[in-house]
Amino acid sequence: MKDNNGITLVELIIVIALICIIGTGAYLTMNSLQGVNVSKTSSLIYNEIINTRIETMSKVDKTYLYIYKNTSDRNYYLYSSSSNSLNKLQLDALTKSTKIGNRGIVISYKKNTDLPSDLETILDNTNYILIYFNRSTGAFESDYSTITVRNTAYNEKTIRMIKETGKIYYD
Repeated sequence: MKDNNGITLVELIIVIALICIIGTGAYLTMNSLQGVNVSKTSSLIYNEIINTRIETMSKVDKTYLYIYKNTSDRNYYLYSSSSNSLNKLQLDALTKSTKIGNRGIVISYKKNTDLPSDLETILDNTNYILIYFNRSTGAFESDYSTITVRNTAYNEKTIRMIKETGKIYYD
């Protein structure tokens, strides 16, 4: 009979290789799922901006689109309203907002300014994005040039808005 005192070096190498393969697969799957969140969130924002423009140009009243991060659950939401005077506390209290993203993503924006250092601002619990259009021309009346959605794995989608024409580009 053979005396078996432990594992061999070959067996140890095979176990380590299997652990590495499984870990790599799990990592790639998680990155892929996070990329889907970024695409879904940016697509929802893009489509809602287009819907807001169409509603504004086809109705008597303007439609205002709010994009905000809820203070309590830290998720991102969209809300369409005929009022442009909602504040952050009122937005947090809304129950009919559409959830567009969770805490695994970050939404940031740039405003149209004449400054050379056009800095991005991260959408957090203290601010919100308000988008609205000119009813007769369809041009943006809000001052945003881009909205960017990204995650920790550096997946990123950008929505570019041309103020003068109201055109929207989705990268």
